[in-house]
Amino acid sequence: MRINRSIATLGLWPSSACGELVLIPSRILCTTGTAFKPKLCPRIEASLLDLNSSTQLGLVCDFSEMLGWKMSVSFENEPEGGEVEQEERELERNGLHFELSRRRFMQTAGVLSAGIAVGVPNASAVESPGSKTRAITLKVNGQSKALSLDTRTSLLDALRESMELTGSKKGCDHGQCGACTVLIDGRRVNSCLTLAFAAEGSEIVTIEGLATNADPKDASELHPMQAAFLEHDGYQCGYCTPGQICSAVAAVEEHKRGTLSIVSLHTGKTEHPEMTDDEIKERMSGNICRCGAYPNIVAAVRAVAGASA
Repeated sequence: MRINRSIATLGLWPSSACGELVLIPSRILCTTGTAFKPKLCPRIEASLLDLNSSTQLGLVCDFSEMLGWKMSVSFENEPEGGEVEQEERELERNGLHFELSRRRFMQTAGVLSAGIAVGVPNASAVESPGSKTRAITLKVNGQSKALSLDTRTSLLDALRESMELTGSKKGCDHGQCGACTVLIDGRRVNSCLTLAFAAEGSEIVTIEGLATNADPKDASELHPMQAAFLEHDGYQCGYCTPGQICSAVAAVEEHKRGTLSIVSLHTGKTEHPEMTDDEIKERMSGNICRCGAYPNIVAAVRAVAGASA
């Protein structure tokens, strides 16, 4: 396995004395966001050379004792002169510094990937420093279920992957489309942005829990909002529909409690505002329908809001 000098750009230290590679991060970012110049290890205190030097070492920080790993792989010395230097000189002469940096990055990434593949000690721990699995009990749709989850698992992934409740959809996974909307203690939330552990102890309701009958093929005892979406054809592909319905159920309840929207404030109707189309559009604006079924969604919500007024 040939290791050329490009690996030094990320702080890989080839030690001819021990025949090993010591991988040390070359840059440490300050937690306050301010830049600082890391103190160098004594052994390379006077060895800061130009990036094009054949003895390039890169910056190796004092954190080496804490963060340094060793990968027992054999390597060869840098080829003398030859095609590598010639190619780099050609790239620099033609102003292709970006291409040179890109190549160095790809070479370094390849070395790191190979090291992880063959088993760099503690590499997985560095890749996932916060990885921990703990027991959790989630109460979803009236039933409690004990799970063992990574502490970083989102509520959406817990519902879909661990509880097989696939009604809540993963659309953008960034909290922007609303396809993953569920109800937590009656409040609508984006489950893709909610940690499963943050929902422990709460009452979680998904689209599967709205109907009185748990059988998805039995439409005789649907929630009024589900029935309204069917009656008013408030969906096309149906992907966003579970999130739309959950959000609509919460929106109607919020209106009944007297919660105001920006439309309420703009119109001056701050005392039990009527659930107009503009009110519905504003209150449902966090849910995107890529098919464009918005008029029918508004009609469905208006029908339920009017019936419950």
